[in-house]
Parts: sequence; C-alpha cells; structure tokens
Amino acid sequence: TETSNIVKAITNLTKIVHQVADNTAQAATEANEADKQSQQGIEVVNNTVNQIQELATSVEKAVEVV
Repeated sequence: TETSNIVKAITNLTKIVHQVADNTAQAATEANEADKQSQQGIEVVNNTVNQIQELATSVEKAVEVV
C-alpha cells in the first residue's frame, strides 16, 4: 500500500506539472498577443502625432496667408 500511495502521489505530481506547463504556455501566448496589440497601439499613436504635426503646419501656413 505504501508503494501504491507513492505511485498515486507521483501520478498526481505529474498531472500538476503538466497543468503548470499548459498554463505557462497559455500565459506566453497571451503575453505575445498583448505585445502585438501594444505595438499596434504605438503605431496608431505615432500616426496620430504625425497627423497633428501636419495639421499644425497647415494652420501655420494658413495664418501666414491671412
């Protein structure tokens, strides 16, 4: 029975290790997706800044004309 208990404990430990590995893999996938989305966000912000700068330049030129 002691051997049986050891086998059960090792089996349970193995299951837990697999669960941790699966959770770690899922966390890595989620982190990669978050990184991808943050990179897209940075691109949107940079484009917005460029458009604002272009608008400011257009306004300055319009003021010079007036």
